[in-house]
Amino acid sequence: MYKETDIVMHPRAGVCTIEAVRPETFTGTPRMYYVMRPLYENTTTTIYVPTDSDKTKLRRLLSKDEILELIHSVSLDVSLWIDNPLQRKEHFLQLVREGDHATLIRLIAELHRHRLVSEKNGRKFHAADEKILKEAETCIHQEFAHALNLQVDEIAPFIMKELGLS
Repeated sequence: MYKETDIVMHPRAGVCTIEAVRPETFTGTPRMYYVMRPLYENTTTTIYVPTDSDKTKLRRLLSKDEILELIHSVSLDVSLWIDNPLQRKEHFLQLVREGDHATLIRLIAELHRHRLVSEKNGRKFHAADEKILKEAETCIHQEFAHALNLQVDEIAPFIMKELGLS
């Protein structure tokens, strides 16, 4: 069980601080809730998550060492790229939904590389790929920024540098 002042990862709201753990009565029956506030987006929003929720899985943030180890363990030897844009979109969205950190790092690196190639060749980066890139980045950038004491917009360049791609 988390306690007041803990920083946790909420699956949709991102990095949040737990401001209180207290009983609330929203559905007629009192339950214990985590009362949380997002640290990066919609910071005036208050989120209530039942402490015994099966639907919303909170988790602790990765540490700096865990993040660095994770980035350095990612292999970029096998491409995730699929030439067919519809198949690629479907597959990449599934990878984002699964939320595996190593796969998200690979996906972000792959999409950044393809965006650079598109730009070098004077072509636009596919809008669906751009959207998926933003979703994948949202899944990990807040958490990494918090643990690494960086700004959210510094995370992609940091990852690319750590992977030896910049």
